Amino acid sequence: MSQAQRSSTSRSQSENNKNGISSYYGELVFGPNAQQGYLSKSAIDEIHKAVNEGHAIHRNSADEIAIGMKEWALNLGATHYTHWFQPLRGTTAEKHDSFFEPTGVDSGIEIFSGKSLAQQEPDASSFPSGGIRNTFEARGYTAWDPSSPAFIIEKGGIRTLCIPTIFVSYTGEALDYKAPLLKTLAFVRKAATDVCQYFDENVRYSNLNDRIKIKCEKNIPIILIIGQSNAANSLQGFDDINNDQINFFNQNCYKLKSPTLGATGNLFNIASGISNKLNNSKKFIFLTNAWGGTSIDDWARDDSLL
Repeated sequence: MSQAQRSSTSRSQSENNKNGISSYYGELVFGPNAQQGYLSKSAIDEIHKAVNEGHAIHRNSADEIAIGMKEWALNLGATHYTHWFQPLRGTTAEKHDSFFEPTGVDSGIEIFSGKSLAQQEPDASSFPSGGIRNTFEARGYTAWDPSSPAFIIEKGGIRTLCIPTIFVSYTGEALDYKAPLLKTLAFVRKAATDVCQYFDENVRYSNLNDRIKIKCEKNIPIILIIGQSNAANSLQGFDDINNDQINFFNQNCYKLKSPTLGATGNLFNIASGISNKLNNSKKFIFLTNAWGGTSIDDWARDDSLL
């Protein structure tokens, strides 16, 4: 194909995309692209950590996320919001509220707080529970699931902001299909690494889904951790890392946390203890190459991959 033909084909595809699905895909979803226009970097990082690391979102960040989500929804014509969940009856359910609240006889304001985003209280007595409950235990709670982005749906010309949630009972039992699914995914993620290490102890931790990628800076000293089990992710008793130290892995830099990338095992690493002692006084790059269950001979051979 000639250069002219390729240019013509490219222009034709570009023109088709203007009317194709890609031209409007995700425009009613409060995903990463939309969040960048309405949230600060710290708030986006909070969502990322909640999704990938299971961290709780701070109340102040929840308020900022709620305000940004509300502004995004209002700009797209939404007037109401709902906690959207899947109860044990095979269909979805919603609890609708309006952004609008009156402030006087002839005045009002659109309000949406972090509290409204994080939790609502629909009447659980209307949904299957798998058993008999006392009346005062018929309460149910919906809780925001940050791993599923909020979206806008339109029915009868009315646009509503839908916030995906889980649904649990007064006593904390799951009343929906999603809460057990999220628990299962977390369990499978951990169990998959354990199974791999059952067949091969030298499977190094390389799960990047729970990592925050950062820019690799220059002229930063390196702490090299090499060895066997004591240098691997096989320790207990350390607090997890809460600082800005760096973990280098496969030509990229990530925020340091246990289990460290590049070492076998899925528990804590000695890097946690070292990093906590440093107390952010200075930045270091932690480079880990630790293999539990290996011997000196494994390291000494000329053909060793270690």
